[in-house]
Amino acid sequence: MKKRNIFFFLALLCLFGKDLYGQKVAGHPPVPSAVEGAPVVVYGEIKSRKALSQFEVKYWENPLDLQNDAPVSVLEYITLLPGKLSDGTLGNYTFRWDGNLSYPTVISISSLETDLLNQFVLFPGDSIKVYLDTHTHVRVFSGPSEASFQYQEDRKRMNKKNIFSKPVSFLIRNPSSLFDDEEQLKAHQNQQLHGFGREVDIQEPDAMSMFLKFKEEWDSFKTHQLADLPEYGHIKDRHLKYLLAHDLAESYNTDLQSLARTKDYAIQEGNDQLSREIDQLAIDKFLPLLTTYDDPSHHSPYVKALFTLLTQFSTFKIGEGLDDLALTANLKDQLLMMDIFWKYRQGRIPYYDLAEMAKKIRHPETKKITEDFLVKFRPGTEVTGFNFQTPEGDSLKLDDLRGHYVLVSTYFTGCSASSNYYKRTLDTLLDTFKTTPDLKVVIISSDTDDQVWHHSLSSKQYTDHRAINLWAGTPNHPFLRFYHLKGYPSQVLLGPDGEIIAIPGLKIGTKGLISTIQKHLNSQSKP
Repeated sequence: MKKRNIFFFLALLCLFGKDLYGQKVAGHPPVPSAVEGAPVVVYGEIKSRKALSQFEVKYWENPLDLQNDAPVSVLEYITLLPGKLSDGTLGNYTFRWDGNLSYPTVISISSLETDLLNQFVLFPGDSIKVYLDTHTHVRVFSGPSEASFQYQEDRKRMNKKNIFSKPVSFLIRNPSSLFDDEEQLKAHQNQQLHGFGREVDIQEPDAMSMFLKFKEEWDSFKTHQLADLPEYGHIKDRHLKYLLAHDLAESYNTDLQSLARTKDYAIQEGNDQLSREIDQLAIDKFLPLLTTYDDPSHHSPYVKALFTLLTQFSTFKIGEGLDDLALTANLKDQLLMMDIFWKYRQGRIPYYDLAEMAKKIRHPETKKITEDFLVKFRPGTEVTGFNFQTPEGDSLKLDDLRGHYVLVSTYFTGCSASSNYYKRTLDTLLDTFKTTPDLKVVIISSDTDDQVWHHSLSSKQYTDHRAINLWAGTPNHPFLRFYHLKGYPSQVLLGPDGEIIAIPGLKIGTKGLISTIQKHLNSQSKP
């Protein structure tokens, strides 16, 4: 029982000083305006005991699903400059990042060890100064957009406080199986009664109790949470409306996922009536909340939560049957775009079916985003210019494998889903085609440490010598980013001319994948 719980957990891992500054930023753009295509600037000063050289800037031009990086984010790198006595920054590091935005975006600026900004909303026209002391973890905002960023900082702190003040909850069949013996169980119970640390709540799942608790606590908690917000009078009304919607959307989506787990337990218990009650409560309670934001100039922050609601708690199919719901045409198009993206991520539906779905989208901007996303995966498109490292330290491009069919699979060390995929699918596939020279199987690691990668090779938990093993060195490798191979493991099938045969549509089981590859190999051998 414990081993099964551990593997389930591992699988989940694969798939979340103001007086130092004045208010003026040198060369900052005008105070935020409603004009689209406005410039933005972020100025940073970092106090660090460690040497710093570079930060990664990541943002979404049209944010839709940040957790899964969709549509694909923009990634830039900025060089940190040593501070100078002449500008009062001696001993620190500074940078300036300039951009141009047409829509609100979400931006993160970080290095491997330091988060300067972690998913902050940035509006067209914003300019902000950020000071960070990496030793004391003090972060200070200043400049024209200070209020907007301080609001977001306070909300993040409030959310962390709410999480920290709650018990850590575990739902598990037969809770006593977590403990080796009765003495361990009693020690745990005594700790909960008399200890001062985090409370741990271990319960056997009961769908009805979970449902009643959700109904009892949800309204009062949300009211209390919103009441705790301080006043932010210097934020434009439309910006504050967006920020509040963006923040609540994440909270609502978390609530819906929790309610979905309760529904799963109700189904497991065979309680169909409770399952229907949960569906009805979710629709009645959340649908009005998630359809209140309507701004045709950009995507609703509620789209992801609304997508969760309609896919988990209703009989509606995205793109079909939504006319009975009070949704704007723009919102329906956004939902359809998200459905296309998720179906791509799941990897079961082929490209042409996704392209057919995209034809139903009417909103010009949403349609363009979707088509630009899909065109990269169109069968027949050549894959060129992506370079990787071999175990011997040499360089190898996918172009070097032309003349062969190539199956690419990805992993990172520690991903149990990738390990299981190797044992259940790739091992069988490699054995099936071991005497087939026309097929090359390439297994790419996104580990950031080459020693970790080499250890994974010797462990034979993710790959073996029958495959061509390559190292990307980062999850942000251009190949992984361009083809949106964020989930692990992901697969790509290429033809002899380096063209895409399939990216979506390969999650079809071991027999299905072998059959698909064999079909293409047979077609090549025909005169």
